[in-house]
Amino acid sequence: WKSTIIGVTERMQESLAVMVLLWDLQPGDVIALSSKIADGDNYDAGGYKNMCTKLVPPPRSFEEMDPLLAAYLNSTSSKRFHLDYLLYYAVNESLDRTIEALGQDLVFRTVKEIEDLQALAEQKCRDQAILPCSKDGNKQEELSKQSCYCKDEGCGYHCVDEVVSEFSR
Repeated sequence: WKSTIIGVTERMQESLAVMVLLWDLQPGDVIALSSKIADGDNYDAGGYKNMCTKLVPPPRSFEEMDPLLAAYLNSTSSKRFHLDYLLYYAVNESLDRTIEALGQDLVFRTVKEIEDLQALAEQKCRDQAILPCSKDGNKQEELSKQSCYCKDEGCGYHCVDEVVSEFSR
């Protein structure tokens, strides 16, 4: 590869657009359904005691967090996570500079195309994807093997591929 990319979670669409442009990919190459939607109706089969574990939305602020956890994070975050913050700021700066070098208009047109394609895939394919855990929390690994590339990765890919093909025509 000509370049290495470290994406920023909060700027995922921009990170994906930069990857598409730098690596000469198509926007459809980065479309995938999320298997980790923490809306209270989904489960993760990530291996905890080989059971399905309900995904719950994370706290959005320290006020919503368990008071002991919030106090711990507040008391140690500046010292304990100093290098993490440095990396985070460096990656954000690198992403900003790369977007500037590629051209903001081009990057944001690519972001829009990725967002539109992702929304279409979510709308058309979400209900067709068979995840390793059912909506009621039961394991269905054998069924999900027909829908996912590996474990809970790329679930619904048959449908996503069709949507990408239709969109690209």
